[in-house]
Amino acid sequence: MAKVVKLSTGSQGGSQKKKVNRLQKGYSLPSETSVPAENLIDYSFLIYGKKKIGKTSLVTRFEKSLFFMFEPGTKAQSVYQVPKTGCFTDWADVKGFVSELKKSKHDFRTVCFDPGNKAYDLCLDYVCKRDRISHPGKMEDYGASWKAVSKEFEKIHIELASAGLAFVVIAHEKWNEKLGCTFPKFSPSTEDFYEGVIDNIFHYHYEGAERFLQIRGTDDIVAGTRCEGHFMTVDGRQIFKIPMGNSVDEAYANLEVAWANQQEKSFGPDEEEEVKPKKQSLKIKLSKN
Repeated sequence: MAKVVKLSTGSQGGSQKKKVNRLQKGYSLPSETSVPAENLIDYSFLIYGKKKIGKTSLVTRFEKSLFFMFEPGTKAQSVYQVPKTGCFTDWADVKGFVSELKKSKHDFRTVCFDPGNKAYDLCLDYVCKRDRISHPGKMEDYGASWKAVSKEFEKIHIELASAGLAFVVIAHEKWNEKLGCTFPKFSPSTEDFYEGVIDNIFHYHYEGAERFLQIRGTDDIVAGTRCEGHFMTVDGRQIFKIPMGNSVDEAYANLEVAWANQQEKSFGPDEEEEVKPKKQSLKIKLSKN
C-alpha cells in the first residue's frame, strides 16, 4: 500500500504557498512597446507665470476640472473647487478629499493644485506636526525628515494618478538673478519633484500686449514637453510658443490646435531670425582724381 504523506502546515507549508502565489501571478516580459497616450488631457502639466495672466482660467477649460485651492483667488470665476470657500489650511483635509475622489462616483477628470508651492508648504507643516519636529532643516538626521516630507507629498500625487485623474499644477514665476533665468516659484524640493514627474512645463507670459504660452525652454526660460509627435507646426517644425489670444476660450482652443499639429507658425528663434532686418554693408566708391 502506498504511504500517504501529509504536507506540514508549518513554515514549510508557508513557503510552498508563497511559491504557488508567485507562479499564479504569471510574471512575463513585454513583447511589444507601450503606446503613447493620444489625448491632451492624458498628460500632466505645470503652468507658471505672472499673477492674473490667466493660468487658472486656462485650466478651467481642461476637461471636468476640480481645483484644490491652496490660496484664495477664484472669487471672480465659476469653478469646482475644494474647499468650497477660501483655501486649505490643513494637509489632512487634502488627504481626505483625495480619498473621497478615489472611492466615490464623480465626473471629475482633472485635478489642479493651485498653487503648487503652497501645497508643499502645507504638507511640510503637516509632517512636522505629525513627527513632532520644528523643521526638517533643523534636524540632524541625515535628511530623514526631508525624505518624510517628500514621501508624504509624493503619495498624494500617486493616489491621484491611480484614481485615473489627470493632473495640473499652477505656480507663480520667479527670476533668479544669479542664473539669469525665470523659474516656477517652488522650493528646491518641490521643483525637483515636479520636474521629475510632470510631462509638460509651460511658461505663460506677456510679449508687449500679447500673451503667449512658451512650451520649449531657452537659456533664460524653464519650459519643456515630453509629448513626442505633438506640438508641431503644419510643416513639421517644433512649436516654440502658442499665442493665447484675448479670451480664455481662444487660449484653450489655440492650445488644442497646437497639440493637433495645426499651428502654422512656430513663434520660435527660427522665425525670429527670418524677420530680423539684414545688415547692409556700406559700400564707398572712391573717386579717381
